[in-house]
Amino acid sequence: MQDLKRLVKVIADNTPKVMPLIDHSDYTGLESKLYQFIKNNEALTDEEACTYLYGEQKISPSYRMLKSRLRKKLLNNLFFAELSENHFRKCRIVHAECSSLLLQAQKLAYLGEPYMAEKLADQVIVIAQKAELNDILTKAYEIKQDTDLISNNRGKFDQNFALLQRYFSLETQEREALLIYNKLKFEVNFNLSNYRKQTEAYCESLALLKSLWEASGSSKVFDFYHMMRTAYCELTGDYEGVITVIKEAQQLLADGLINEHWFNERFNNYILVYTYLRLGQLADGLYYANLYLKNFREGSNNWFAFLENYVILALYSKDYTLAVKLCALAISKGALEYPRASMREMWGMLEKYVYLISNKAPINNNVSFSLKELETSIISKDKEGYNLPLLILEYLENLPKLDAEDMDMYSARFSKYTSKYLKGEAGSRARLFIRLLLLSMKGEGDKLEEKGATLLEKLKNTPTPRDPIGEVEIVPYEHLWELVLEIHPHRVKN
Repeated sequence: MQDLKRLVKVIADNTPKVMPLIDHSDYTGLESKLYQFIKNNEALTDEEACTYLYGEQKISPSYRMLKSRLRKKLLNNLFFAELSENHFRKCRIVHAECSSLLLQAQKLAYLGEPYMAEKLADQVIVIAQKAELNDILTKAYEIKQDTDLISNNRGKFDQNFALLQRYFSLETQEREALLIYNKLKFEVNFNLSNYRKQTEAYCESLALLKSLWEASGSSKVFDFYHMMRTAYCELTGDYEGVITVIKEAQQLLADGLINEHWFNERFNNYILVYTYLRLGQLADGLYYANLYLKNFREGSNNWFAFLENYVILALYSKDYTLAVKLCALAISKGALEYPRASMREMWGMLEKYVYLISNKAPINNNVSFSLKELETSIISKDKEGYNLPLLILEYLENLPKLDAEDMDMYSARFSKYTSKYLKGEAGSRARLFIRLLLLSMKGEGDKLEEKGATLLEKLKNTPTPRDPIGEVEIVPYEHLWELVLEIHPHRVKN
């Protein structure tokens, strides 16, 4: 009871009279009215909110202050936000819980209650040890050391000092692993040309991460190592190796060599579906995509990325009904308004491909992205990545109305792209398909299918490259050629 009495006094003396939180059941105050109005309206402007609250559109200083107060209360409510195990990794859920307890402990220490702070730190240690959260354990033992300095208990001080050293050393190794991971991840995500240059760097980084993991035994370091091993398999085109790496991680988990809180199940779900796509094992890919979609938090970055592979699997399988359904779902959840520009642009392009190949009306009633906008965007700057599918998309969309002069213009653009970017084995399928498209620009009329038969057979016998550039084939070129043959007679008649 004494601790509770002291805690009541701390709260009574150091918190505002009005609690700085949102009351979800309140509909009377201005802050609550604004909260409920925003909550219940998808598209909203400041002018509409002002009209609702004050009866006029003018944005007043009072309204700006109201928004500021509401924002502060919403941020305070984050302390009580719940993270579901269905959508978040266990390590992150426990980390958030421990971080909240640590903040409470630190404030108690600042407010002159070190022994109450130590009790909370002990509570944090029990939880964090099970989840192997070494950075949290470092902070918890720092709080305990502060109490040891007050108590002058040498036995406790020496014991906690040794533990603090241990966890600090582990945290340092984990931070080193994080720096390695972040640097290389940025480089390989920058563009496909840069991706190919990273093979040597990958080998060095993998070796370093492996040594850090073996030296520390840290499951967090293993997490970085595991993700980079799968990425290395992708870099080298060893997609069977991805499946092996995942199975090895599952065995390490079963053997108790990595902490279950750090086992990255959703990452494995994502990469496995992507691997089946790259291996052309479409039935398995669709099965696992349907099975795992629920594991991702709807509307999150990872959910959109997973759904992108799901849509492409549907396109490859010619299940256009499913592709349209999935694309419509992504757009309804904000794919075209997503804060990350590359994500918006990818879905804008994917949407156009889906309704073009499926002969459906645009999924988005408003114009989502014009090709002109896409041509100056982030994804088109990766010349070896998505510039070609953008050019193909533009040609196919305009094919019904192109005249001879237009055809000459497209012929020049495709020829220039081929000579500049499509080198070696990785560009073999793209080169063959462009030759087919060039054939469609020569006014072959009813003989187009016959004239293209030899090239089409070569295309069918040319496997998809395992180089990352193969990713640009959003719809198999064979399927796009079928679309050209379908459109072309109508264009000729016009």
